[in-house]
Amino acid sequence: MNVSYENSGNDVELNVFQRGDMNFHTNNLHWMQLRQDGNLGLSDIWAGPPVFTPVNLLHLNKNMQTSVWEQFTNGNTGVSTVDGFHIGLDYAGAFNSGIGASTDKSIAKLIQWENTPIKFTQMIRYALL
Repeated sequence: MNVSYENSGNDVELNVFQRGDMNFHTNNLHWMQLRQDGNLGLSDIWAGPPVFTPVNLLHLNKNMQTSVWEQFTNGNTGVSTVDGFHIGLDYAGAFNSGIGASTDKSIAKLIQWENTPIKFTQMIRYALL
């Protein structure tokens, strides 16, 4: 496989010139894969069963029977686990967020930890004739 590294100015480029996936490891553990089709996977387990392969542009995976969350924070929020906005799969009600205890497995949740509303908006574009 032909791989090149280039540092020009402030940019760093890592290029793989043949078809293939890029795998990223730390401490000899596989954490991330950028597939040749552009899908990016982050996971704490890659061996099976089932074998994890990213199937969407961004695919997050966590080992069996645990929650997996995407968290968004900025300068107006804190950065702890109970700040900002979460979207994810809550395994066995880890974040009940005031809705009562749950024994269901892998409930999809949107959690707004800040004292601000969640807005769902539809933007309609009109074509000029």
